[in-house]
This record gives sequence, structure tokens and C-alpha cells, in this order.
Amino acid sequence: MVVGSIPTERTMKRIYLIRHGESEANIAHAFQGSTGPLSSHGKDQAVFLAHRIERLPIDIILASPYERTRETTEVILKHLERPVEWRDDIVEKRHPSVMVGMQGDDPRALAIRAEIMAHGDDESYRHSDEEVFSEFRDRALGFLAYLESRSEEHILVVSHGGFMRMLLATIIFGEKVTHAEFNHIFKVFRIKNTGITALDYMPEYGWLLQTWNDHAHLN
Repeated sequence: MVVGSIPTERTMKRIYLIRHGESEANIAHAFQGSTGPLSSHGKDQAVFLAHRIERLPIDIILASPYERTRETTEVILKHLERPVEWRDDIVEKRHPSVMVGMQGDDPRALAIRAEIMAHGDDESYRHSDEEVFSEFRDRALGFLAYLESRSEEHILVVSHGGFMRMLLATIIFGEKVTHAEFNHIFKVFRIKNTGITALDYMPEYGWLLQTWNDHAHLN
């Protein structure tokens, strides 16, 4: 291929990133672990989403096995029969276990978050049993490499808001993305439940963000 020429569709891979439907914990503004179902509204969101994406040329679905993402995926599968691969490397960032179930404004949770934030990029620090920033970053980098290696041209990924924003941070800043850079992405790039993000990957150019958090199906 001539350098500088317009890439053809054969060289492009399209990734659709989906955040799960609204969960019961989302309503309570609580920190979540692996369990916890969709709310009734979240189930409706998943149906609206399924009707929208059933027309997309999806080859395979890669999904987080957490309860809220599994329920969202199962709704999609009723409208779009495709093979599914349940992947532990696209689950949400793991909080300290003691925080799971706490509301976001709980003074105990705020104190733990402040302590973790204060240590930022200090890889020697760990509050308890949480996933530290470098582990979270490396997991996202590993998944991007895995997507690059897949042969399919259209892949649907059902995951979580935090993980999707880490993918975006690593695409923008690369493998040296810092804790501060990720937190800026996290605050600025808001994301609705069942919002659709579209990424293109071309070996000649790398990753390209085409659409972020498209949720027209919820209007």
C-alpha cells in the first residue's frame, strides 16, 4: 500500500463499545462489585439498545461477565444471535472490597478515595485489595492489543464506564498515561448507560475515535 493513500475497508476494524444498562447500584450511587442486577429502567435501556444495534454487522460479542453486563448482553442476544466471549479483562476497575455497597458520598468512601488519589502514580502503594492504577492501565493496553489481533472486522464489546474511559485514555496518551491524565478523561468524558462508542483500528494509522457515547436510542 502506498504511504499516504486512503485506507480501504479491508484494512479497517470497527469496535463498538457499549456500557451496560442502568443497574440498581447506579440508582443508589453506590460503588459496585461483580454482582448487582439491572434496574427495571436498565432492562428497558438494554431493549432499546438491542433494537438499534441489531442492524449493525456485528461478527462477535466480547462481554464482561459481571451481572449487569451479562444481563445487558443477554437482552442483546435475543435480537442479535452472535457468538459471545465472556472476558475477565474488560470488567470494571476493582475498588477496595470495603467500599462495595457504600454510596459515593459516604464519608468512609470519600476518605478512602482521597487516600488513593493522593498516591496517584505511586506503584508501591496499595490501600487494601483494590486494583491499582498501573494494573488497570495495563489491562486496558492488553485488551487493545487483543482487539488488534482479532480477525473479525466488526466487534461489539459490552463493558463498563470506567474501563471504557481507560481504553480512551490509553488510546490518547499511550502506554505512559498517568493517573492525572486518566482522571481528567474520567471527569470530562461522561457516559450514559447503554451509550455507544465507535472506534476504528487501522494498522497503518492506529486507533481512531469515531463516536463517543451515542445514546440517541434513549430519546
